[in-house]
Amino acid sequence: MRKLLFEIVHSTTHDYVGDVSVSHHLLRLTPRQCPRQHCLAHELAIVPEPGTVTFRLDYFGNSTHFVGVETPHKQLVITSLSRVAISPAFVPDPTETPPWELVRARCRDDHSGGALEAHEFTYPSPLVPAP
Repeated sequence: MRKLLFEIVHSTTHDYVGDVSVSHHLLRLTPRQCPRQHCLAHELAIVPEPGTVTFRLDYFGNSTHFVGVETPHKQLVITSLSRVAISPAFVPDPTETPPWELVRARCRDDHSGGALEAHEFTYPSPLVPAP
């Protein structure tokens, strides 16, 4: 099985009208580790250099960085550099998958594992009422 390799560069620049004495930012720039996606390398480059950088995983398993810049600055530049390997997707034959009605029923009744994760997306919203 052949993997695709991606080099990803994301840069954000904040230009302020005047000096900013302190700024706080929550970054979600680290690629996720998934069965088909492997983050081989990731680094953040931040100018000016932050006084505080903390890392945690959020509820959904996304990597987050809290960044605090505590020196006066008129511009903030955040650059994320990543190297990611992606495996090809396996697409099953539709006849080998359960019907959507069965999947819906499992989401309603089974609140464990993957069914619990899917269950979170079955609630009605203002634009999508429950069937």
